[in-house]
Amino acid sequence: MTDDNFEANIVSDVRERIQEVALLTDGLQMLALNFAARKPHAPFFEPLFTALRGAVSPDDLVVPLRAFLDSDAVNSRTDDDKTLVLATRVKDDHS
Repeated sequence: MTDDNFEANIVSDVRERIQEVALLTDGLQMLALNFAARKPHAPFFEPLFTALRGAVSPDDLVVPLRAFLDSDAVNSRTDDDKTLVLATRVKDDHS
């Protein structure tokens, strides 16, 4: 169930032009977030964004992403839903 006061729990800190963004459900938070540092857990995200940036088509990543999210390594650390949305911008000569 969604918290009625969800706006109070959204944390953002934008200081530079955004190149990549990730949205996730609470089922992945123990893997994807470094709570002590209040930051994303880079070892979780780096390979995912590397694959996304290098993909010819994002559609090519659907099967590997599903396999990763359904892997024993991930399933052993969560029993909740695992939704993940990743986005990146293609850098052009004007960026």
